[in-house]
Amino acid sequence: MKIILLITFVSICFLQEDFQDNRYLSEQFNVDIIYEVQYGQNINQTVLGSEYSENLYMDIYLPENDNFNERPLIFFLFGGSFIGGSKSSSDIVALCNNYAKRGYVAVAIDYRLSQHLLLFNANEENAYKAVMKAIHDLKAAIRYFKMNDELFDDYKIDVDRVYAGGYSAGAVTAINAAYLNEYNEIPTFLYDDYDSIGGLEGLSGNSGYDSSFHGIVNLSGAVGNKDWIVENDIPIVSMHGNLDDVVPYNDDLV
Repeated sequence: MKIILLITFVSICFLQEDFQDNRYLSEQFNVDIIYEVQYGQNINQTVLGSEYSENLYMDIYLPENDNFNERPLIFFLFGGSFIGGSKSSSDIVALCNNYAKRGYVAVAIDYRLSQHLLLFNANEENAYKAVMKAIHDLKAAIRYFKMNDELFDDYKIDVDRVYAGGYSAGAVTAINAAYLNEYNEIPTFLYDDYDSIGGLEGLSGNSGYDSSFHGIVNLSGAVGNKDWIVENDIPIVSMHGNLDDVVPYNDDLV
C-alpha cells in the first residue's frame, strides 16, 4: 500500500499530463529487467585504504511490450549508511518493479561505498566525501542514459522527465546531487580534493553529457544544508518516519 501511494503521489506531482488509460497510476505491463549494465568506472578504496578501479553497474527495469517512445526515467538508490547495501536490496527491487509496471523506465544503480572512510574514522569530512562519491556515480548513470538517448535510443526515455530518489543513504545522494550545485556551497575541507575528484560532476564516466534531473523522491533522506535549496530548484516529494534514529526527522546531525 505504501508503494502504491508513493507512486500515485509522485506521478501526480511530476507528470503534469493526461494519464492515458491510467498509465503511470495503475499497473499496465509486465517487466523486462536488464541486469548488470555497466554505466561507469572510478577509483575506490578497500576497507584498509588500498586503491582499486571499481566498475559501476545498474539494473534497468522496462515495461514489457510498451510502444511509448518518450518514457519517464526514474532512479532508485539503496540505503546502508554508505558502508553497505546494493541495487538488489528488496525495497529497491520492489520500487523499480512497481514503477516499470506503470510505464516508467526504472533503474537501480550500485554506487561506490566508503567503509574505509566511515567504519574507523567517521566524521563530518569523511561523511561528505562518501556522499560526494555516490553523487558522482549517480550523475554518471544519468549521463549514460542521456548519451544513449542521443546515440542509440535503446531505452525510449524522455530526457526532460528524469527523476532520482532512494531510501536513507540513497535519498541523501539524490537530494544532495540536486541541491549541492555551486562551488561556494561546498564545505571548505573539500577544496583540496575538488579538482582531483572531478568537481561536482565527478569522474565516473560519460563526460560531456548533462547530469541534471527534474524531481526527487526522498524516502528518509537529508540535505547537507537547507540553505542549498533555493527558489526555482527542482521539486521534491518526501516521506520520513518521525521516530527515525539514523536520519533524524527534524533538523539534526546525521
